[in-house]
Amino acid sequence: MKNFKLVLLAVIVGFTVSCNSDDNNYKSIGLDGAWNLVRISTPMTGESEEIDVNDVVWTFNEAKRKITIADSREMQPQENGINASVTYDYNIANWGEVCNEALSFNQKQYGCITIDGNNLTISTSANDGLVYRLTR
Repeated sequence: MKNFKLVLLAVIVGFTVSCNSDDNNYKSIGLDGAWNLVRISTPMTGESEEIDVNDVVWTFNEAKRKITIADSREMQPQENGINASVTYDYNIANWGEVCNEALSFNQKQYGCITIDGNNLTISTSANDGLVYRLTR
């Protein structure tokens, strides 16, 4: 009977220790923190918009998978469904054969993520789309 209680205790402890939340399994890719949007371009047409540093800030919280976008420009265009100073849940997932780490939020695919030091590029150019350039 004593052995049975020890085995039962070991099983209960084993189940308790093995349970964890999915958030603990999230792999950080280096997005955490504030990024200044400095340029939006469309390679297909050659059009681009330069944005002053600190005017539009994308702040990522990787632990909570949240992105806050703050736009301090006097005229805040409602481009791509983004409103000034809002927070969204975001997801990083495989985008078919295009890339392994693509950003989506607010029901929109923003594109493949490339981080090079203090520079972040989010691009749908493989699909004739926009390229977002951000810097720390």
